[in-house]
Amino acid sequence: MLSIAAALLALASPAVGSSGPAQQSPLVVQVNYDAARQPSDPDYDETLLNLVYPAGSGPLSMGFEARPLPLQVMLRGGNSNKFGPGELDYDTQTFVASSAGMVAAQPNLPVVGPGEQFRDSARSGALCIQFLRANAAEYNLDPERVLLVGRSFGGIAAYSIALEYDLAQPTSSDPVLQQSSYPQWLSIRITTSSLNCFSENVDNWATTLGVFFFPGQAFAESTESQRLLDSPIWWMLNPRQYGRTSTPPIGIVGSESHADVCDTNTDVHSGLFMDLMWDAMEENARATGDRDAFERSRRIDKDVYEEPSGQIVLWAAEQMSDTWGGLYLTPAVGQAGGDVTYSAYGALPGAPVTFFSGTQAGNFPIGGCPELLGEIVDFATLGTATANAAGIAVLVAPAAAGLVGQRRLLHAVDLTNCEASNVWSQLYQ
Repeated sequence: MLSIAAALLALASPAVGSSGPAQQSPLVVQVNYDAARQPSDPDYDETLLNLVYPAGSGPLSMGFEARPLPLQVMLRGGNSNKFGPGELDYDTQTFVASSAGMVAAQPNLPVVGPGEQFRDSARSGALCIQFLRANAAEYNLDPERVLLVGRSFGGIAAYSIALEYDLAQPTSSDPVLQQSSYPQWLSIRITTSSLNCFSENVDNWATTLGVFFFPGQAFAESTESQRLLDSPIWWMLNPRQYGRTSTPPIGIVGSESHADVCDTNTDVHSGLFMDLMWDAMEENARATGDRDAFERSRRIDKDVYEEPSGQIVLWAAEQMSDTWGGLYLTPAVGQAGGDVTYSAYGALPGAPVTFFSGTQAGNFPIGGCPELLGEIVDFATLGTATANAAGIAVLVAPAAAGLVGQRRLLHAVDLTNCEASNVWSQLYQ
C-alpha cells in the first residue's frame, strides 16, 4: 500500500480544468487581490492570484455546493512575477495541497525594486490573505483554516506576515482591510532566519539580500542591530512588540546535515537557519508559556524528504483535525475500478474509524452515540480502519468501475468515542 504522502504525490499531475461542476480536473480561478489595480495598470500583474481547487470543487457563483475548504497560500521564491493574465504556474506544493482537499492559492507579489524592502512585498501577501478571508463565502473557503507556505524569498515574506503585525483595521470601511492577515499555520521552506549569521563576505549580498533588506549598503556596513531587527528570530522572541500574544504552529523545512556556522555562512538557503529558528521557537515557548503552538510545530528534514510538499500538507491536515473538534476527512485518493485510499485525521490512537459513502445529505441518529448525528441519509459502509499512534485512520477499499464520473458523499465516524468528521463531496475518476 502507498504511504499517504506517496498517494497524495501520485495525484499531483498538471491536468487543469476550466469549466463548471462536472469538470474532473482541478479548476483554476484567477482574480486580482488588490482592488485598487485595474487591468490597464502597468503593474496589474503583480497582484494576480490563481486559486487551484480540488477536483469537483469551486466557487459558489459557478454552481458548486457550499462546502468551505481549507486554504493554502503559497508564496513563491525569487524576486519576480510568475504569471500574467490567463497564465498558470504550478509546483508540486500546489497539486499536493489541492489533492488533499485544500484550495491552493498562488499569488504574485510585487517585485522588490531599488529603494524598496521585502516588507513592501510582504504587505501585499498579507493583503492577499485579507482579500481571501473577506471573500471566503464566495470562493468557498474556510477563513479559520489558512496555511501560509513560503519558499526562499517567499519564506522571508511569510515570516513577516505571520510573526510581525496583524494588518487588520477593524474600523475600516473596506471589508477586506477589516480582516486579519495572520494565518493559522505557517510553513517555511528553507530560507534565512538570522541575518547576523552571514559572513561579511556573503557574495550575493549586492545582487539579492541587499535589495531585500538594506538597499545600497554592503553587508559589512549594516549594523548588528539592523540585522537583528530584520531577522524572524527577533520577531519570534518579541511577540508583544508586534501586538501578538501567541504564534502559529510552524512546520519548518531545512537540512539537518549542514556544516555551516554563524559568521561564516554565505548561503541564504542553509540548513543552519532551520536550527536557529527552532531554537528561537523553543525559547519563545519557555518565555511566554505558549507551548501548545511549539508542541504542534514540526521539523521537516530535506535529507529525509527531498520533496517536502507532501509532509507539509500532511502536517497541516493533522493541525486542522485538532481545530475541527473531531475527525478531519480528506478526499479519497485513487481511481474507480481499483483500490481507493480514504484517510481521516484526529482520531484517538487505536480507535476504530468507520468510513461511509452515500448520495443524499441529511442528519440521522447514530446508534450508541445519542448526541451525535450522521450526515448521509442513504449511507453504505466502506469499511473500518484503526487509527495509528498519530491519530490517522487509513482505509484502502476497492471502488467499482461504474463510479467513474459519479459523485459520492464521504463521511467518517469513530463509534467508540462518538466523533464524526466533516463530509467530503468526492467525484470519482
